Amino acid sequence: MCQRCSRSTYVLPSPASTWNGANVTSASEVAPEIARGAISAEDYARACLARIDAVEGDIKAFAHLDREHVLRVSTHGALPARVEMRALLRLAVPIVAVQVGIMLMGVVDTIMVGHLSARALAAVALGNIYFWACAVFGMGVIMGLDPVIAQAVGARDGIAVTRGFQRGVLLAVLLTVPTSIALLFTAPVLRALGQADDVIPLATAYALFCIPGVFPFLAFNVLRQTLQAMERVRPIVITMIVANLANVVLNWMLIFGNLGAPALGVAGAAWATSASRWIMVVGLVAVAWAELRPHLIPVRSDTFTLAPLGRMAALGAPIGIQFQLEYGIFAVVGLLMGTLGTTPLAAHQVALNIASFTFMVPVGIA
Repeated sequence: MCQRCSRSTYVLPSPASTWNGANVTSASEVAPEIARGAISAEDYARACLARIDAVEGDIKAFAHLDREHVLRVSTHGALPARVEMRALLRLAVPIVAVQVGIMLMGVVDTIMVGHLSARALAAVALGNIYFWACAVFGMGVIMGLDPVIAQAVGARDGIAVTRGFQRGVLLAVLLTVPTSIALLFTAPVLRALGQADDVIPLATAYALFCIPGVFPFLAFNVLRQTLQAMERVRPIVITMIVANLANVVLNWMLIFGNLGAPALGVAGAAWATSASRWIMVVGLVAVAWAELRPHLIPVRSDTFTLAPLGRMAALGAPIGIQFQLEYGIFAVVGLLMGTLGTTPLAAHQVALNIASFTFMVPVGIA
């Protein structure tokens, strides 16, 4: 019997039978029995036909098994067990919260700047497009840290974890330089791409005031990749919640000039974002200090060895290129919307934020 479906399993029958006390197990034994009259040829033929009919019945019964049953039996053991799903959710839910939290900063900026004017919203959209176009490659390179740290953690090699973490921080410092230099050329690049003249000055101001936030943006990704590899995601979630609350308050102060702060408009949104990124880094180090301290202090001399640092950069570079190409599609669409005018670009920013916000859930699970 099949243990999963409680149906008869098919076993190839033989013509073995017993007639008049004579046990017949194969065709070679039939002839002598027929010759001595123990079995008639007609009886043996009828028995064989009966067995053929039985085989055909078994085949028809198997053929009529429902598709769902066959798939359920054939995939038994291939689908994740309940305990595996619980483990996946325990790890995925905090990461989803972090991904949503990162995107929520941009959503809040869009909502609050949108109260100023369509021109201000378009400027933030354009400045964000250029910022991410400059910074996304560095973020991808930092992602190469994930397998390095995870492998070291799995091998319980604390020294390798420390080397990987410290080299990740060094990479963040090095990548900050070209990213910041690229942001200095915001105005001529946007002008060359045919963007609206009345939006370019505000978009340039937004991009320039995001430069102080480049290093914490990259450093936060180093900290996040390291702690995720250690399966310590709670500090990341706590930090992200605090940083988002700070971003709302700082936007309210610096965009609209509340609590005695100057009303900086678009530039205020950029300053609030940069400050929030520093809060993310400092806050995460503080919350996860017990886990990070052994890997931060003391600084190892081999952290600055060029060959392994280059190998780590080479590991992350393809990820950076992939990120650059993926984001490049969205950036090109945004720039094309900018050539249509201020209002279409502002509307595109709102729609893109909604789509990106919801997309963070499957990204976090993955």
